[in-house]
Amino acid sequence: MEQFEPEIQINRLPEYVKDGALRAGLFVGCNYRMWPQDQLYAKAIRDMDFTAGADFWLTPTMELMDIVLPAATSLERLGPINIAGRTVFLPQPVVPPIGEARGDMEWMWDLAKHLGMGAEFWNGDVMATLDWQLEPLGLKAADLIKAPKGIVIPPSTTPAGKPGFKTPSGKFEFNPPFWKRPALTDCPRTRNRQRVPLQRLRRQRNFLSSLIRDRVSRCTRIRAPE
Repeated sequence: MEQFEPEIQINRLPEYVKDGALRAGLFVGCNYRMWPQDQLYAKAIRDMDFTAGADFWLTPTMELMDIVLPAATSLERLGPINIAGRTVFLPQPVVPPIGEARGDMEWMWDLAKHLGMGAEFWNGDVMATLDWQLEPLGLKAADLIKAPKGIVIPPSTTPAGKPGFKTPSGKFEFNPPFWKRPALTDCPRTRNRQRVPLQRLRRQRNFLSSLIRDRVSRCTRIRAPE
């Protein structure tokens, strides 16, 4: 839908649900209490036709779901890839998952296969996914599994004076050209901005001024103990 272009904004979840633009959702590690007026987000989740979630615990957010999938912790799953300096690590599970818990990529990729999108998710092959992520570094997931202490990436062989970043200019860009497309912007924009009456602004200003004067006067009346 047009309002989701170029991407969905989770902050607008209540509006999406109220307008009927969003009727089902998959919430992974979500916490509706992180937003101000969290009751609006809880209501939006309850008002959806179907919701599913995945988390380590049955949190207040997960209690609103129709189905909750048990997620494996970082000690029970393979990955994600970590890079410290020039050393690349692939964390491996140290204990088997409890019950039916699974790693995020495992159950997400299987879900994609059931939805007919397996080709876009490496046909559910987690190792193939990791290999794709590691391709720019010239590494394989199998090599990292054999090296629990990590593999050091050699220095770049880019010729001196030649930029080596994979950007349109080859340089590190703070304002890349692709942001110049009509649908994108490098600065936030306010939609449906409402004009505030001048009289209301004056009342707010007067209230703040009196509040500050009151606080200052209270501070000046404080005396140090003799």
